[in-house]
Amino acid sequence: MSNNIRYLEFPLEVKYFFRNKKLNPYITGGLSYFKYENSHSENSISLEYGDNVSLNFGLRLEHKLIDRLYINIESNFSYQIEPVTTTIDYTPYIFSISTGIDYRF
Repeated sequence: MSNNIRYLEFPLEVKYFFRNKKLNPYITGGLSYFKYENSHSENSISLEYGDNVSLNFGLRLEHKLIDRLYINIESNFSYQIEPVTTTIDYTPYIFSISTGIDYRF
């Protein structure tokens, strides 16, 4: 039993940093719009996914490597405001941890 869901996320977030030195902690928050594309369900319940909006909150830590190059790690919590499907009434949440490299122009 599995579900495959493809979606595009369009976030609108604000970021607040505590200091502007070599190691920067940030708090992020905002909204995201989820546009669901193709969904496929391999179980007996046919699920129809509708577009959704979520509330986002995150913590980020950024370290400056050289002049415009930064490495970061971020945790994010997203809470879906409305149910994802019209057939089952539940509101999921997403917790993620990501890392990356930023180059600023």
